[in-house]
Amino acid sequence: MRFDKKTDCIFDLDGTLIDSMPVWADRIYHLLDENKIAYPADILRTVAPMDNAAIADYLRDELGLQMDAAEILARMQAFITADYRERIPAKATVPETLIKLKKDGMRLHVLTASPHSLTDVCLKRLGLWTLFDTVWSCEDFSLPKTDTAIYLRVCEKIGAAPAACVFADDNLLALTTAKKAGLTVVGVADESDAADSESIRKIADWYVEKMEDIL
Repeated sequence: MRFDKKTDCIFDLDGTLIDSMPVWADRIYHLLDENKIAYPADILRTVAPMDNAAIADYLRDELGLQMDAAEILARMQAFITADYRERIPAKATVPETLIKLKKDGMRLHVLTASPHSLTDVCLKRLGLWTLFDTVWSCEDFSLPKTDTAIYLRVCEKIGAAPAACVFADDNLLALTTAKKAGLTVVGVADESDAADSESIRKIADWYVEKMEDIL
């Protein structure tokens, strides 16, 4: 079994457990387009591992969006909060897969770049909240998912060695960093990361098209 000698499975949220990346793409593109700011085609790949504050800094400092960080954050939150509260669905086969892993004795966790104000309400609405032993946001550590320290901190918090943990994500940068930290990594297919799918397959310990394939 793939999970032999593994005690904990840590999941990304956006693009892994929930189908939210189209929402983020739409909101970021809208904000930049209305301010006539050019942006790279792979902007989602860049911002996906970042928390909201880091995204705001990137849009302002790297792309030249003429707003202060607080205003950018407020604009993004205003666009996105209702989507997390009311509309964003779980990805296919996620609920039943989490239930099966839980029944098999795995401890389940979330590590996401999204803030608790979005993450917690979405997981509760979808009926997934009680399946997780812990739910972590990058804001809890003031670290991005491109820093190996965040994975080591999570392992420390949950009381598990990195080698005993599986980390599932759809983003190449996050998966690469988690693997450097010593975790087993699972690449999860998502349309937002289609351009990186071959690279993800190469660095991941295994790759799944849908969540039930993780079993």
